[in-house]
Amino acid sequence: MNMEASILYRALAAFSVLAAIPLLFFGTFVFYDNIAPVTIIGRRFIIFLLLLITLISGLLFGLGMIIRLIRPILQLKSSVDGMIGDGLVKRIPLRSDDEIGELSEAFNEMLNRLDNAIEEQERMCRLAATGELAATLAHEIKNPLNAIGGAASYIGKNTKGSLVKEFVGVITSEVSRINNLTSTLLSFSKTAEPIPEPTNLNMVARESLTLLSKESPDLQVSLIEELEEDLPEVDCDYNQIKQVIINLLINALDAVSEKGEIKVKTWHTKNNTYLAVEDNGKGISPEIIKNIFNPFFTTKTRGTGLGLAISKKIAREHGGNLTVESTPGEGSIFTLALNN
Repeated sequence: MNMEASILYRALAAFSVLAAIPLLFFGTFVFYDNIAPVTIIGRRFIIFLLLLITLISGLLFGLGMIIRLIRPILQLKSSVDGMIGDGLVKRIPLRSDDEIGELSEAFNEMLNRLDNAIEEQERMCRLAATGELAATLAHEIKNPLNAIGGAASYIGKNTKGSLVKEFVGVITSEVSRINNLTSTLLSFSKTAEPIPEPTNLNMVARESLTLLSKESPDLQVSLIEELEEDLPEVDCDYNQIKQVIINLLINALDAVSEKGEIKVKTWHTKNNTYLAVEDNGKGISPEIIKNIFNPFFTTKTRGTGLGLAISKKIAREHGGNLTVESTPGEGSIFTLALNN
């Protein structure tokens, strides 16, 4: 904040002007009295006028200062009362760059962080409830599922009919698919505790890209690396972070068309190390982007909708975060942030 913008500086300047007004009148009076002596009544009148001008100036200045200070404080009180009473929080409009403006800005920033914390708390509560439900369903499904799979296998081994074997194959395939789904549910509800060890994110990123290219040898998408040299190591669970990166790469692959582009970038600041997966695909609309980290939310025809939810959970369990930025029609950027 500039010195000229400080309300204290302005107050001192105004007081200096106010102090100069009676001095100016006094000097004028002395100069006039030296030229033409003033009667006693005239002197009293001039002194009274001088005091009156000083008093009026002080009152106007004080009233202006009170209005200037009280208005944002009343707005602050109204916002706090609304937050306590109705849960409705109003931002204070920023109208100055002095201490009052800084107070308003700090209050608005506090409200933004409070809103984000409340949203995150609600999301975590939903995740916890979903995790408990997923674990219960997975356990309840696995027992009859194993029985169905075992019965289908027995029928297939002891029956020679082609039609029976065909249906047994369908049953076995679907049982395997549901079994994979229940395993995913269990992994979401009970993520293993991270086992941190010094890890270089560049190495994890390169291995993940290599794995993706081997899994899709006919890939028509350009995979680009922009990895910062001398990237500091971070303490994290190697396999879990690799799972996050692979999930992000698969999502990016689904988002781009043929001859699209997927870019993996790493960089670091004083406190954090970052890895971003950027694509030039179709992007994500604002209506969808607010839900993509919720479990079972997906716009794909395949998949369970748990990949990003699990990735977000892993990032949080590492003390970091996973965020997304997207522009419809231009692409998306998923950024994993980990503490150094």
